[in-house]
Amino acid sequence: MMLVRKYLNRYGIRVGQWYPHYMTEDGKVAGITYQACYETHRVFIPVPVDDYAFYVCLHEIGHLATGEARYSYIQEYRAEQWALKKLKQYGYYKKNFEREARQYVLNVMYEDICFRGLNIATVNPKIQAWIQRDVHSIKRGAIRWLNKWRNNKEDHLGRKNENTLLTVYPKDAIEVILAAKS
Repeated sequence: MMLVRKYLNRYGIRVGQWYPHYMTEDGKVAGITYQACYETHRVFIPVPVDDYAFYVCLHEIGHLATGEARYSYIQEYRAEQWALKKLKQYGYYKKNFEREARQYVLNVMYEDICFRGLNIATVNPKIQAWIQRDVHSIKRGAIRWLNKWRNNKEDHLGRKNENTLLTVYPKDAIEVILAAKS
């Protein structure tokens, strides 16, 4: 808790809500969306009762510590890198955190490609190397992701999309993905 407070204070971040940290049997966070709000400089985070909750706190603080970007995948990458660096610095780093972070950033990238007009050819090469995907695999993955989304109506966190901005998608999203230069 002291380290979380340290970075909240350092960056002038206020906590909008401390949430209990509930995990389901499969290791997922149960029904709570943690977030950072750039406009109000607030975070909505779990009480850091274990290593994972501490990591989530650092990730959300990392959003405000590293700033906004045009595409969500870049914001998520920056927050993940910031959090992972702090975890390593304080001895809380676990390989599965980084593995999950890579997948999370990749899923957000797919969302940016399919719904926010990100051209695959312009994906940041440093981020592309970190997620360990080439342009062809990103293209194939984006198509699979979009088809899964169309069938399940879920976002990158597995939440149902009935009331989100993602309920409308460009009809030509697959054509745009396929047309991207490799």
